[in-house]
Amino acid sequence: MEDGAPSGQFADPATSAVPNASLLDLAVLVSHIRRVVPANLESDGVLLDSLKELLQADATLELLRRFISDPQCKAITIKRQLVKGKVILFCFVWCYHFLNAQISFSTDDDEEDQAGQLNSADMDNCVHYSISEDVKYSSPKNSILVLNKCGPILEAEKPMRQQIRLLTLEESTPYEDLHRCVSDTMAPFFKSLVKETGRAER
Repeated sequence: MEDGAPSGQFADPATSAVPNASLLDLAVLVSHIRRVVPANLESDGVLLDSLKELLQADATLELLRRFISDPQCKAITIKRQLVKGKVILFCFVWCYHFLNAQISFSTDDDEEDQAGQLNSADMDNCVHYSISEDVKYSSPKNSILVLNKCGPILEAEKPMRQQIRLLTLEESTPYEDLHRCVSDTMAPFFKSLVKETGRAER
């Protein structure tokens, strides 16, 4: 039994105090999120304006401060949502420019670059990002990146990869995601752990 834990109970390492630890700087966490979210939720890895604006909002920064310093705030979720009306508009605009290009048989590089920029800008307007400390299902059209804190706080001295675990969820396939996480990832990992531990003990 660990010191400070009630009789018959064990202290939760995620809520145990970390003495003399310096808190991670907020800017470091924001920079980390700016890298990992596009890499996991955007097919081209581009940092969209919606995410930039979200990470500049006062409410977001306050939540991230809590995530850094509050042992009770163990996870945050960043949700990518397609805005239905804007998606339809994007499809019309894309089809218009595609058909225009086919009719003119244009091969000019500048025109192709302009079309690509237009598509990227329109798609940016179709995506809405939000952040929360609640991990919950809301819509089958959303994608979620969960940042799970390994310890009670985020420390300045430790690498981010040792302090945060990432989990990507597609709300269109919640049962499949659970099955893949448990059966295809965690189960083989623990079977291997048991096997290797048994070898070491023999």
